[in-house]
Amino acid sequence: MLAKHFSDFISKRHQPASRDFATLVERLSEAVEAGSSCLDLRSHKKHSLGDWKTILASDAENSTVSSPGGNSPLILTTEGRLYLQRYFLHEKGIYEKVHQWLSQPVDKVSSPTKKLYRRYFPTSEGDDQALAAMTALQRRFTIISGGPGTGKTTTVLKVLLLLREQGYFSDPSDCLLLAPTGKAADRLRQSILGGISQLEMLPIDLPTEAATIHRALGYRPGSIEFRHNANNPLSAKVVVIDESSMVDLPLMHRLLDAIPDDARIILLGDKNQLSSVQVGTVLSDFMLAAEQTDSLLSKSTITLRKSFRTQGPINAACAHIRDGDAAQPGKLYSIHQRT
Repeated sequence: MLAKHFSDFISKRHQPASRDFATLVERLSEAVEAGSSCLDLRSHKKHSLGDWKTILASDAENSTVSSPGGNSPLILTTEGRLYLQRYFLHEKGIYEKVHQWLSQPVDKVSSPTKKLYRRYFPTSEGDDQALAAMTALQRRFTIISGGPGTGKTTTVLKVLLLLREQGYFSDPSDCLLLAPTGKAADRLRQSILGGISQLEMLPIDLPTEAATIHRALGYRPGSIEFRHNANNPLSAKVVVIDESSMVDLPLMHRLLDAIPDDARIILLGDKNQLSSVQVGTVLSDFMLAAEQTDSLLSKSTITLRKSFRTQGPINAACAHIRDGDAAQPGKLYSIHQRT
């Protein structure tokens, strides 16, 4: 119903509005309601991409649709993605900020830090956690992905120790531990405290308090803007964002925008777990982009594959489905028989 009302509203600006145009706007609204930031016209086979562009270009006089850089309610990219302007700007803002971090030179690791690194990762070859830690040491922007029990929190705890040794921060208040919800923030805090008690630690302070993203940014009731932004950035040198798959597109943009340009950012998450309830699948999109081996993002994205929890039949079945083996009923049936 909301999609239809939105379509009618936009179509009134687009006069005379063709049925195809109205349908396209309605489909875009439905896509946004379903959590997508855009509508990929290449997936709509009623017309070719060229035909869709012609239909949308017919609105040039009323300026309902424009190319990137325009100021119209709808934005059409050359690849054939149709956006509401605000979601296009959110995506553009995230891309520009992340690209800025990814483009920074790789940092050199000091000899004392290398010594500590070898202490925590004595057999680093083939160790995903060791690779993730070294990546976070050398690069401004890092994604550490992995399922439950793969050691994301343990890895990031070692990373914080290494960053402290390297001199990236000296006071625990320089490091922010963030999560999208209160429960997720509490779990992160408990995991950090548990890791500190189990890990052979140096006698130095590390951050143990976690906050929600809204609290860190300075949520203001009744406003979509936060106290901290690009003009009033957060006071942080290292920012860790847990459960990042749950962070929606607008919130991720506002968070990254408020992080200082010289800070270090570490995203933790599992693209196969809960996604945001609002628009955007930012972590999944990052992971998809990282699959392009020649991309800057691929060099900053590490997936932890080894689980340190007991692998029961259900976990094994989930692994087969996640790896695309769901079409092998015999394998899944044998797993089911063992339950």
